[in-house]
Amino acid sequence: MVVSGFHLQIRQDGGQLVLIHPHPLQPQHKTTNGLLYQGKHYHGDEPFTHVLSNGDVFRIGNQYGTLVTLTYHDSSSIARLPVPEIAPIPLGASLITIGRGPGNTVVLNHPQVSGNHARLERSGNTYRIVDQNSTNHVYVNGQRVTSDSLMPQDVIRIGPYDLVFTGTQLIQRSSSRSIRIDALNLIQYGDKQKILLNDISLTIPSGKFVAIVGGSGAGKTMLMDALNGTRQAKAGRVLYNGQDYYSSRASFSAQLGYVPQFDIIHKNLTVERVLYYAAKLRLPSDTTDQQIQERMKEVMKAVGITQRRKLLINKLSGGQQKRVSIALELLAKPNVFFLDEPTSGLDPGLDRKMMAMLRNIADKEDHTIILVTHATNNINNCDYVCFMAPGGYLAYFGLPNEANVYFNQSDFADIYSTLEPTDTEPDIPKKAEARFKQSPQYKQYVALPASLMPPPQPGAGTSKPPRGDPWKQFRLLSARYLELLKNDHINLLVLLLQAPIVAVILVLLIQFMLKPTVFTAMPLPITAEQVLFIMSFVAVLLGLNNSAREIVKEIQIYRRERMVNLGIMPYLFSKALVLGILCLLQCAILVIAVNVISPFPQTVLLPPPLEIYISLALTSLVGLMIGLMISCLAANSDQANSIIPVILIFQILFSGVIFKLTGFGEVFGGFFAMRWSMIGMGSSVGLTAFPVGYDPNDSSFPYAHDTGHVLGAWFALLVMIAIFGTLTTYFLKRKDQLGR
Repeated sequence: MVVSGFHLQIRQDGGQLVLIHPHPLQPQHKTTNGLLYQGKHYHGDEPFTHVLSNGDVFRIGNQYGTLVTLTYHDSSSIARLPVPEIAPIPLGASLITIGRGPGNTVVLNHPQVSGNHARLERSGNTYRIVDQNSTNHVYVNGQRVTSDSLMPQDVIRIGPYDLVFTGTQLIQRSSSRSIRIDALNLIQYGDKQKILLNDISLTIPSGKFVAIVGGSGAGKTMLMDALNGTRQAKAGRVLYNGQDYYSSRASFSAQLGYVPQFDIIHKNLTVERVLYYAAKLRLPSDTTDQQIQERMKEVMKAVGITQRRKLLINKLSGGQQKRVSIALELLAKPNVFFLDEPTSGLDPGLDRKMMAMLRNIADKEDHTIILVTHATNNINNCDYVCFMAPGGYLAYFGLPNEANVYFNQSDFADIYSTLEPTDTEPDIPKKAEARFKQSPQYKQYVALPASLMPPPQPGAGTSKPPRGDPWKQFRLLSARYLELLKNDHINLLVLLLQAPIVAVILVLLIQFMLKPTVFTAMPLPITAEQVLFIMSFVAVLLGLNNSAREIVKEIQIYRRERMVNLGIMPYLFSKALVLGILCLLQCAILVIAVNVISPFPQTVLLPPPLEIYISLALTSLVGLMIGLMISCLAANSDQANSIIPVILIFQILFSGVIFKLTGFGEVFGGFFAMRWSMIGMGSSVGLTAFPVGYDPNDSSFPYAHDTGHVLGAWFALLVMIAIFGTLTTYFLKRKDQLGR
């Protein structure tokens, strides 16, 4: 039972209607499930009275997620407006500071606002607004500014706040608390110009919970991605509060939350640490650790994972992991929240709880929530439902409880089959769209809101989201990566044991097969070249193996963080630093092991072990950068693994050790790290022509015991590191344009 026998009372008080909970006749003055209003739960024995105004929504829900919704409408049909969070701000002082900190002239207490965000300076008869190195920046009329002279009616955006400059006041624009989304004639194409969205127009009012449903291939995710800009529509416009969104994404980037179908959380971190790193990356840089901890507690409580905050993500169930993803996106209090199949794979009970949780978040935080789902059992929790038909047609948009009557079906699931084309009637989706456009629901929920839409404003900003402090991001990403490696015990053990195992094999090989005099005999025998070849091969192998999966395995996380404020260089350098240290350690183990069993001879520039180590370390770092580039290009970890052997085969063939490289082969060999590695190490130890199979007068002999050959090899390896690092950066950048 959800509703008690005597749950609520509504009575006349003068000229007003007053809702009373619990009902005075309810036994023991305690209802079973209490009352939900604006996201707050009033317990069964908790008194609550409220003067009703048009648009008030009350809900009664049980522990299983079943909700009964009560909406009050008076005869005025005028929706209740949100109460402004700040009063008009009078101007006149020579300096006015704006920020989250209590010492500011204007205090905007929101996580998207920096402690000292901006200041207004008197400049003649007007004011100049100056960005004080804020995290989420300052926008004037949708365009990011660092310092700009204001004109009357300019709209200043600071975090989620829109402040209109009148010349004498700053007035908060009412739309700044939430965002209305208008889609105008959206068209999207797929491969071979297949239509994925077919001229979609609709309006999503601010602060509403909307479900996009339909069969596979109906364009549900495509519509959501068009609305949030992940994959922009080929034609049509998306307006956020009347402003062109595609050309002004940067000014809205901090106000959007997005949970894709794939997990966007690292599985080898605890719930607390996932949220902590996300908060440090996304919230303003002057947010204190205490404020971060408080916000983390709020979002964990909101999604019901407080008791599991110390657990690793991989120890949680699928539903709990999805809740962590939602909590992560709630950290910055987004105004619009997109979720792609958040209930996929959950049992019916968890599906119901998830939908009830999202309903509560929408009510409490005044979020606009847009949800893509296949499951329709709990659609009545939503304010609106959007039914998509195959081919990207809009078959229905309106209230959930009206959809069954509209389609003449008792079950939402049965609506799917009515929209599927058949061999005899292939144009069912097109007919469904045409029927909807003639319906009362279309007039009320699509045509009427469109007619009341304010004139569209051109986007004056940029589509690129603002980037955070690169040094701060580098430090945080490096620390997070180290923690991820530490928590992945098996992978860490494999990485740490690779070099010692190879070193032991090399020592045994030298001791019992090649003899310990391999580097002490004069002239050096061919076995010296063979040992150096093995060391060079292992260095490239370790670099490749360490890095080839490290980007592709977390590409969904990278893309989401990139949508917010992640810079490419901090991300790439954090990978290169941690993995580079590992490569240097592995190479040191190899060099020390070989030098102990058979000391290297006198080298050209530096002590023998150090000079050999530099050549080997640079070789491994080239392998590392090639691996990161592969990780950017591969579609998944398995594909990355399959590319490694191909790279190694080419390295071996063009190393110049298996066979002599002459003519084109010698030129082509210059593109491979093992070739330069062998030139550097072979020249350092003084390999000579005859023992390694060359004629003393052969000009193709690659080694010479002199400074030029060693430094030349090192320079070539450094150039390769730079080239492959640049290519990796380029391929990462391309992912911004290619989308998912």
